[in-house]
Amino acid sequence: MHFPINESIQKEKSIALMRLAYDELLASQLSLILVRNSFNKKLGNKYFSSNQLYLNKLINSLPFQLTEEQKIILNQVIKDLLKKQRMNRLIHGDVGTGKTILALLAAYYVIKSKYQVAILAPTELLAKQHYKLATLLLKNFNISCFLLVSSSEKKEVILEKISEGEADLVIGTHSLIQERVKFKNLSFVIIDEQHRFGVEQRLKMREKGKNVDMLLLSATPIPRTLMLAALGDIDVSIMKQRPNKSEIKTIIKSENNLLEVISYVKEEIHRGKKIFWVCPMIDQEEELKKSNVIHRYNSLKNKFKDIAILHGKMSSDEKNAIIENFRVGSIKILITTVVIEVGIDIPDANIIIIEQSETFGLAQIHQLRGRVGRGKENGTCILLFKENLTESAYERLLVMKSTNDGFIIAEKDLEMRGGGEVLGVKQYGYENFIFFDIIHHNSLVKIANKEANYILHKDPTLISPRGILLRNLLYIFKKDRVLDLISAG
Repeated sequence: MHFPINESIQKEKSIALMRLAYDELLASQLSLILVRNSFNKKLGNKYFSSNQLYLNKLINSLPFQLTEEQKIILNQVIKDLLKKQRMNRLIHGDVGTGKTILALLAAYYVIKSKYQVAILAPTELLAKQHYKLATLLLKNFNISCFLLVSSSEKKEVILEKISEGEADLVIGTHSLIQERVKFKNLSFVIIDEQHRFGVEQRLKMREKGKNVDMLLLSATPIPRTLMLAALGDIDVSIMKQRPNKSEIKTIIKSENNLLEVISYVKEEIHRGKKIFWVCPMIDQEEELKKSNVIHRYNSLKNKFKDIAILHGKMSSDEKNAIIENFRVGSIKILITTVVIEVGIDIPDANIIIIEQSETFGLAQIHQLRGRVGRGKENGTCILLFKENLTESAYERLLVMKSTNDGFIIAEKDLEMRGGGEVLGVKQYGYENFIFFDIIHHNSLVKIANKEANYILHKDPTLISPRGILLRNLLYIFKKDRVLDLISAG
């Protein structure tokens, strides 16, 4: 007798939750479209089209040739810069496709019009890598490049250079968002791994200059519906071609074969190879059931001479020293956590072993796998898993074995809808949603996007009676910061 009542209650709960999810998604879409519309205001062009001559000289100085795909996307970016509207483009490239080079070339184009450029990265490791590449790329082109991170020395000198306009290119972490960082004529902001920065942080960077163009970079491929939910309608350039022709072979093995893997590692180190060994946790106290980096390091240091450990609890100086030693070859095997997931470029590191790979999302595995095979030689990725793996978890690992295409992996992961996070969900900030769930409410994304576009087409400043209610909706879901854009432009 009670089952119909319970079913009725569950149905009502489900309908109520879907309503809340839709309201939250609508608020998000409205905020994203308001940001987009603010970029689309007519402003007039400020860059010199003749800069193409300077850009060509820089391109010709590169020690490699751009791929056809890179040339097409660079052309899209330059065309955006020359439009009367502010640029708001995402370069959505798989790992190793050469997004950073394109960003630096675009930065140079802007700098030659006497403007400043900022590159924002989520970690010091990534910021320092970009700085190293930028100084190498631009060393003969009279460009002043500065690095601003928490560990930077002479910060006051750097801040003065930025405020006086003597710093052409500034690369940094969240430090750049701080109020005391003032630019003289910032015109172009590049945000790498953009999903790690919220709309609020992007707006703060935009406010540091006048009519700032923005280029977003991401190496986390996600299905179109996820991108629409996370970013709204944004101009997207998709990169799939890797400049080098190397491949990455993925092998799936039970942890019962650990001795066999260790034997393989010994052989490869003897052949001069460098190896990443990734563990899910730092220490035993965090979670007893998971492999941890300290335990693995202690178990292997007696078997290997040139071995080191790396994790997020180390200081920046410690991490930088270890990575540099790994780069030059004095360290052959690096036992590490996912701290290497982004921003580590060691072209001659060709093997990565990931313990308890079933505990990682496919996005993380794909990013980690992208740390190898970045040079001329092929890479190898070994995914170790615990016994008694569920069928769905094993199927997900088989997806990683079957393809290196992150976009295919993303679509497959969304289709499977099980065994863990969908590729890109956490990376793109979906954990910030309270009610909306991409799996259960996937069908609502396009509906909310269409309605938000219709609302703002009819009432762009939200001053109608319904618009006032929608302003309250933005406030409820903490999106009201974007309302400043309506008046500020």
